[in-house]
Amino acid sequence: GDSKLRIEGTNDDTAPTWGRAGAGIDLRNLDTTAGNYSNINFYNGAGYAFAGIFGVCTVTGASDYTEGKLGFYTRNATDNYRLSMTLDESGRLGIGSASPAALLDVDGTATFDEVGIGTADPSATLTIETNTASPSPTTDSHCGLLIENTDSAGAAILRMRGGDGAAKLMYGENNSTDKLYISPRNSTATQVVVDHIGRMGIGADTPAYKLDVKQDS
Repeated sequence: GDSKLRIEGTNDDTAPTWGRAGAGIDLRNLDTTAGNYSNINFYNGAGYAFAGIFGVCTVTGASDYTEGKLGFYTRNATDNYRLSMTLDESGRLGIGSASPAALLDVDGTATFDEVGIGTADPSATLTIETNTASPSPTTDSHCGLLIENTDSAGAAILRMRGGDGAAKLMYGENNSTDKLYISPRNSTATQVVVDHIGRMGIGADTPAYKLDVKQDS
């Protein structure tokens, strides 16, 4: 082909093993300071780097005590040369993050056509699938979806919006009253309330009975 460099080799070892590559490239930085790196850069015809892959030695040592990560750099007209993606020592991938805290850590916005949580075959824009024989509503790990506001005076809110901009609100009040409210279609007035002992109010903010219905005046 048109490649300027071609490396060939033979190795019947199917598991990646250091020093036994069928065809490989080793980049070695002889400096032993933690944070040293070896890199592959990509340049345009004018000699300007526009992308690069950096192998960073984060912990120096011998044999199995050495740790390292990969940094992927790109360049645009605004940010110049910047770190765009990191694959850290534990296999965590950070997009826009230099220190990913999870297997996938995205610092910024992301767009997905379909998302599956607990399933590799989502059937909707968001599919949450659990496999618990006897789920308990009092156990967080049994919840398919948990919405939590850690402020003691706050509320956990779930908003559903139609194409015309109309919204329905359903939120649990996180204080001593522990109520669930439902308000339809851009309404600030509460239409349905379920309190902490299971009493339901329709048109009644403070139900006094198992079912408390108040007619509009």
